[in-house]
Amino acid sequence: MRHPVWFVPADLGRQEMTGPVRTAPEVDRHMHWFQRPDPLPLEELDPPQVADELATSSGVLVDVREAHEFRAGRAAAALHIPLGQLAGRAAELPRDRPIFLICATGNRSKVAARILLDAGFSRAVNVRGGTAAWMRHGLPMTR
Repeated sequence: MRHPVWFVPADLGRQEMTGPVRTAPEVDRHMHWFQRPDPLPLEELDPPQVADELATSSGVLVDVREAHEFRAGRAAAALHIPLGQLAGRAAELPRDRPIFLICATGNRSKVAARILLDAGFSRAVNVRGGTAAWMRHGLPMTR
């Protein structure tokens, strides 16, 4: 039985879709980590801890939000690789340095960390609370 999925485009009103909403295959494969308790805990740090590590190490901060979110405001010095593109662009990141992953609230970045760990990265760290927590702590932002 097919259940309709409703979405509301800002300029079109309510429409019915007859199929499932799809995401990139590499994201689908890792969504189970987001949807149920994590049997292998990820390394997570609060934004001030990440800022300290970035200041004292050669780590890289990667924002996995969508382009419109990234343009609206981001943690200073963050690289932009949307979650749906991360598996295909992982080669752009150094495997021998810590990768700190940030999104809006810390959920998508958990999926991103799993993608990188599964791809053989030695240290992929979720920024707990995401950009919202980064701003609450008064850490540097840019547009």
